[in-house]
Amino acid sequence: DADPYDVYDTFGGTCTQRRVPWLPATDASPENGCGGVFTNDALCDDLTLSNGGDRNTFNGNDCKCSQRKFKTYGYHESEFWYDLCYNRERNKGLFVADKKPNDKGGAKNTRQQPNNNRNGFECTEERDYWPYWHPTPWVDLAVLTSNTTKCSFYQENSQNILDKCWCKPGNFDELDPADPAARLKIMAAAEFNQELSCTTAEILTEGDPQHKWVCEGAWEWGDGFDKLDCLLAANQKDNRLGNTNMKGDADKANDDEMAHYDWKIPTGMVPDDKEELRCVIRLRYNISTTDINDDFDQNQNHLLETNPVYPFGEYPMEFLVEETET
Repeated sequence: DADPYDVYDTFGGTCTQRRVPWLPATDASPENGCGGVFTNDALCDDLTLSNGGDRNTFNGNDCKCSQRKFKTYGYHESEFWYDLCYNRERNKGLFVADKKPNDKGGAKNTRQQPNNNRNGFECTEERDYWPYWHPTPWVDLAVLTSNTTKCSFYQENSQNILDKCWCKPGNFDELDPADPAARLKIMAAAEFNQELSCTTAEILTEGDPQHKWVCEGAWEWGDGFDKLDCLLAANQKDNRLGNTNMKGDADKANDDEMAHYDWKIPTGMVPDDKEELRCVIRLRYNISTTDINDDFDQNQNHLLETNPVYPFGEYPMEFLVEETET
């Protein structure tokens, strides 16, 4: 059994990381650097955190993960998580208007980012849609919203308390994700994003058991994580980037009125046998305009297009509409 808390000596600094319960344990010793398909450094599968050197993200696929990149770039998500996202079929029931997300790269493509662009180990679909429907490595802290009638939905569907489902090989517990052949089997199963397609899929390797649809991953840390904090967001001017000063005056005393959230750090975050824990906090800024309804899906794709042109008397008029921002 793997130690649920891993400590690495990372370029002279100690990094303590709570393991993601639904991700498989791998050898935590960074030795191999980059290799072929699915033979990457094990440190990239474990959630070792690194701010890197220049704080940017790497975007190429030639060398997915290595000691050099770990030292140069920031790592906040694991490569195993990225590979699951890349191989999983994107949710084709989502509203995409006239955008045509690339099917190559799976859940890395969305209406907001349709062209298979890469930003480190980020999973685009999980980034753009929350609460997400598959397990994620992120713990929810709070949501600030202009529509608090949705708070119950957010709280009940947060992975803090709710297991999320994904498709796994029937013999998943016997597979070593660090082994290239085993890794390919895991990713072949992860392609299926629904229970029916998962459990009825053709098995590529004769003798292997049928895939299984597994629901797991609820954090259940308690002590402040069990019920997601959901609050009314402060009113802000358009395009003012968090400035909640609504007076519109030049009084410098009002300049520091910024949107904020006071977070009381739960004691349960730090294991009883540890004195500290190194973490990453992700701030997500999502905006939904009144151009579309919240319940739009693929059946409403025809209702909105990029920069549509309509007649205005004798003249055509183009309306500036960008679906990636609605």
